Amino acid sequence: MKLTTGVPAPVFAVQDIFGQSVALQNFAGKLTLLSFYRNSACALCNLQVHKLIARYPDYHARGLEMLAVFESPLEGVRANVGKQDAPFSIIADPSAALYDLYGVETSEAKVMANFNTPKQQQLAQEAAAIGYPLVREEGQNFYRLPADFLIAPDLTILRAFYSDVVGDHLAFDDIDQALQDAALTPTH
Repeated sequence: MKLTTGVPAPVFAVQDIFGQSVALQNFAGKLTLLSFYRNSACALCNLQVHKLIARYPDYHARGLEMLAVFESPLEGVRANVGKQDAPFSIIADPSAALYDLYGVETSEAKVMANFNTPKQQQLAQEAAAIGYPLVREEGQNFYRLPADFLIAPDLTILRAFYSDVVGDHLAFDDIDQALQDAALTPTH
C-alpha cells in the first residue's frame, strides 16, 4: 500500500552498511529524505547517490538528513555504493523489509516499458562517466522501482514519490522547496 502525505512514516531500526544504528525515531525534529533504490549495482541508482553526495553539504547545512536503502546484500552494497563514501547512512535491505514497509513497487512491465528511452540512455552515459556502467547484479530484483519520501520533523510523510521509471527520483527542486518551506535552522 502506497503512503500518502500526512500519514505517520513507518518506523524502523536497522544498521547501515558500516554497522551504525539507524532508527527513524532518531530523526525526529529534522527534515529527512528517505530514498529507496534498486540494487547496489544499478548504474542509475549510483548516479543519483553521486548527485546527492554533491548536494549534501548544502542540504545538510539547511537541515536535511538523508538515508539511502538498497535491495542488495551488505557485501554488494559495500562494494558498489560504499565506494562513493557517502556522508549519509546507506542501508542494505536484501529481504526488502523496508521496501514492503513503505510500499515500494516492483513491476516488470514498468521497468521494461521505460528501459531504453533517450532519458535513460543519457543517465546511463552519465553513470558510466563516473564509473558505473550498466550491469545486472545477479540474483537481485531487477524490476524494483525507486521511491523517495520527505519525512517531516514530526515523522509524518511530507511528500511521497513513487517512480514509474528507473532512474527517476523526487526532483531536487521539490527538495529545495521543502527546505525553504520548513525554514529549518542549520544543524552543525
